[in-house]
Amino acid sequence: MGVDLQAIAFDHYQRYGAASAILSMLGRGDCRILEVGANRQRLLGEFLPKARLLYTDIRVEGDEQDFIVADATALPFQSGEYGAVVSLDVLEHIPRELRAAAVSEMGRVAGDVVVIGCPTDEEWVVQADAAANDRWKELFSDDYEWLQEHRDYGLVNAAEVVSVLESQGLHVVVLTQGSATLWESLMGLHFMKVKFPELEGLSTAADRLYNTRVFAGDCVGPCYRTYFIGLRDEEKVQELRDWWGTRGASDDQAVGLLGQLASGLRELALRTLNSEQEWAATADVANTHAKDLEVATREWSATIRRLEAAEADVAKATAGWKATAEANADLQAQIKEITHEWEQTVALFKRAQQDALNASEGWKQAVDACRQKDEDLRIALGEWQSTAELLRLTEQKAAEAERDRIALADQLEETGRESFVADRPSVVAAEERSVAGTEMNNESSQSERDHAVALGFVDELRRELMESKDALNASMDAIRSRDEETEAALLARDTSDSLREAVEKEMRDLQARLEIKLMAAFWRSSNNLGSTQQQ
Repeated sequence: MGVDLQAIAFDHYQRYGAASAILSMLGRGDCRILEVGANRQRLLGEFLPKARLLYTDIRVEGDEQDFIVADATALPFQSGEYGAVVSLDVLEHIPRELRAAAVSEMGRVAGDVVVIGCPTDEEWVVQADAAANDRWKELFSDDYEWLQEHRDYGLVNAAEVVSVLESQGLHVVVLTQGSATLWESLMGLHFMKVKFPELEGLSTAADRLYNTRVFAGDCVGPCYRTYFIGLRDEEKVQELRDWWGTRGASDDQAVGLLGQLASGLRELALRTLNSEQEWAATADVANTHAKDLEVATREWSATIRRLEAAEADVAKATAGWKATAEANADLQAQIKEITHEWEQTVALFKRAQQDALNASEGWKQAVDACRQKDEDLRIALGEWQSTAELLRLTEQKAAEAERDRIALADQLEETGRESFVADRPSVVAAEERSVAGTEMNNESSQSERDHAVALGFVDELRRELMESKDALNASMDAIRSRDEETEAALLARDTSDSLREAVEKEMRDLQARLEIKLMAAFWRSSNNLGSTQQQ
C-alpha cells in the first residue's frame, strides 16, 4: 500500500512536492535520478513512481540495493551518469567549507538537471529558524537538534551555490517556496504534536489542508526555502520561471485558518504545559507528602515499638530501683559498720599517736642521757688513761725499788760472809769488827726501813690503782646500763613507729574498702538511673 502523500508532514511535502513538480515539468520525472542525502522514507520515489532512483547518505542501515553510503563531496559516480541529481535540505547540514565541493560534485554527476533545495542565509529565514526553535524550547527547555546545526554550520550562501553550478556549465534558475511565517507556525504545531501525541490527528489534518490547498500557491513573499535548478538546456530556463509563478493560487482562507490554528494551539499547549507543570509540582508535593506520611507512619510504628520497649524497660528499671534500694539499705548498714570501725581505728590511731609521742619524748630523754653518758665516759676514759699512766709509772718505780732491794739484800749477804771470816782475829780486829758490825747493823736496819717504806708505797699505789680500776669498772657498768636504757628507748621508739605504721596501714586499708564500697554503690545507682533515663 502506497503512502498517503497528502497526509505527510507539510515540511516534507514542501521539499519533495516542489522537486518532483520541477522534474515533471522538465520532463525528467521518469529518468534515472540520484538523491544525495536522502531520508529513510524514500519520499522522492513516492512522488515520482516511474523514476529509477538511487539514494545516498553518509550512513545507512541494513543491506538495501537502492540505498548506499556516499560522501557528497566525492560522489562515486561518473560525470553525467544520472539524468537528474536532487538534494533537499542537505547543504545547511554540511560544514560551510565543504559545501562548494558538494555542489560541484552534484553538478558533475547530473546529465540534464540538478535540483538543490535548502534554507538560505536571509534575514527572514534566520528569524523563522529562531522562532521555531523558541517554540521547541518552550515545550522541551532545550534547542531543536536540526535547527541547532543551522546555527553551528551557518545557512547556505545562495550566490555561492549559483556560482559553483554555473562553473559546471549549468544554467541556473532560482525559485522560492513556503512562506517563512507560515512555516514557523506549522513547525510549532508539529512540535506541539511531539509534546502532546493527542494532537496527532489535528496536526495531520493541518498538514493535509496545507498540502492540498496552500502548497501550490505558497511561493509569494519572503519564503523559507530556496531551490537552485541547474539546467543543461538553456531553453528550459524561462519556461521554468514562467511555470513556477502560475502553477497555483494561494488559498488565503486556508492560510489564515492554519495560522490561527497554530496560534490557538500554542496558547492551549502552553496552558496545558503550565497545567502539567503545576500538576507535576502538585504531584511532587503529593508524593512528598505521601513519602512524609510513609516516613511518619514508619516513625510512628517505630515510636510505638520504642514505647512498648520503654514500658518493658521501665518495669525492669522499677525492679532495678527496688534492687538498688535494697542494695542501698545494705550499703547503708555496711557504711554504718565501716564508720564504726573507722571511729575505732581513729581512736586507736590517736592513742598510737600519743604513745608514739610519749615514746618519742622518752627517746629524746634517752638520747640526752646517752649523750651525757658519752661525755661521762669520755671524762672517765681520760681519768682512766691518767690513772693507767700513773700505775705504769708506779709499777716502774716499784720495779726499780725491788731491784734496789734485791741489790741491798745481796750486799747484806756479802757483808755477813766477810764478818764470819774475820771472827777470830785480835782485840783490835774485834773492836774494829764490833764497830764495823755496829755500822753494818745500822746500815742493815736503814736498808730494811727503806725497803719497808718502798713496799708500803708500792702497796699504796696498788691500792689506789685498784680503786681507780674499780671506779672505772663502775663507770663502765653505768655506761652499759645507760646503753641498755638507750637501746630500750630506741626499741620503744621503733615499736612505736611500727605500731604507728601498722595503724596507718590499717586506716588506709579501711578507707580504701570504704571508698570501694561507696563507688560500687554509686556505680550501681548510676547504671540503674542511666538505664531508666535511656528507656
